[in-house]
Amino acid sequence: MQSGKFGKLNKRVAFPETLNLSPYMSDAGDGFDIYKLYAVVVHIDMLNASYFGHYIYYIKDFQGNWYMIDDCQVANVELEDINQ
Repeated sequence: MQSGKFGKLNKRVAFPETLNLSPYMSDAGDGFDIYKLYAVVVHIDMLNASYFGHYIYYIKDFQGNWYMIDDCQVANVELEDINQ
């Protein structure tokens, strides 16, 4: 669904846990071009509308454990569960 300049994706989006931007940098890497994923925000739409719905969050702790946060509920999850 798209309205004006904005659109909503209604398909799966895959993402890596590590993002290396050095192939896209004009200068040699200085170590700040590699990013580690530590959080994901997911909007679950209702009525197929981007302005109405619910958000859930996935957060990684310092030990590498992933958690799903849905309002006041927190549950352990695996990265594969997030990236599906």
